[in-house]
Amino acid sequence: MKKIIYTIGILVMINSAAISQITVGAKTGIYVSNASVDGLINGLLPDTKVMIGSSSGLVVDVPLGSGFSFAPELLYTQKGFALREGTSVNILGIDIPLGASIENRINYIETPLLMKYGVRVNDKLGIHLAGGPSIGFATSASTTTSATVLFDIELNTTDLDLSNDRYNRTDLAGVIGAGASYKVGTNGMLFADARYQHSFNDIIQDTFIDVQIKNRGMGITAGYAMTF
Repeated sequence: MKKIIYTIGILVMINSAAISQITVGAKTGIYVSNASVDGLINGLLPDTKVMIGSSSGLVVDVPLGSGFSFAPELLYTQKGFALREGTSVNILGIDIPLGASIENRINYIETPLLMKYGVRVNDKLGIHLAGGPSIGFATSASTTTSATVLFDIELNTTDLDLSNDRYNRTDLAGVIGAGASYKVGTNGMLFADARYQHSFNDIIQDTFIDVQIKNRGMGITAGYAMTF
């Protein structure tokens, strides 16, 4: 599956490059992720909390006419979620936070295949909407445990063996978002976008445990592109 995703990304980039007047660029930003948890285990766990990761990679925009374009991307994105429990004790009138947390981080190579619709506000500024499917493959994952006594103290980080059958390394998701672009010079463009992404399949596939965990998150990125 990993080779398939790489191949899809490379072919999309090559095929797009053969079309005139395409836009090619790079972007980076943050990805604020969480997870939706269903099943028997949902009542046993504390509520999941957000985890802040990153998202960066290559973008291509192929115009189709009438404001529409095909916009494939090849990204490296950090997803996951955290479990946190805590309280505080009052010592000499000062609240001292105490607690513990577990952060689950999964790193993906993913290829969103988006359709965009854009309009020009003026000669420089443009805005757009985008949406479509995304396919990703988990390359690595880790679990980090921390304790809180006034401040966070990292205790241990353990790499997860994603080759274990209980983990589903493929991430199929839907993406919807919006953004803006600003022309710089003759062929350059600064751009930014925000998007929501929700997975359709579970992270864990274990028939002995009644649990369904799906990725979801919000990405905010900015970058630079050129039209050729």
